[in-house]
Amino acid sequence: MPHHTPLISTIVVGLVLAFVLAALAQRVRLSPLIGYLVAGVLMGPATPGFVGDQQVAN
Repeated sequence: MPHHTPLISTIVVGLVLAFVLAALAQRVRLSPLIGYLVAGVLMGPATPGFVGDQQVAN
């Protein structure tokens, strides 16, 4: 069984980022949904910084 490390790392980074930002949003008395949305924007291909590998995600 081959392991797809880039795919696994993309999923893990996305989930960890969403969890951390949702916890921060809840701490400042906002909905965790705001944290999830911000994590999606930060992981998206239109922003600088870490971008998930789009070829692997497809």
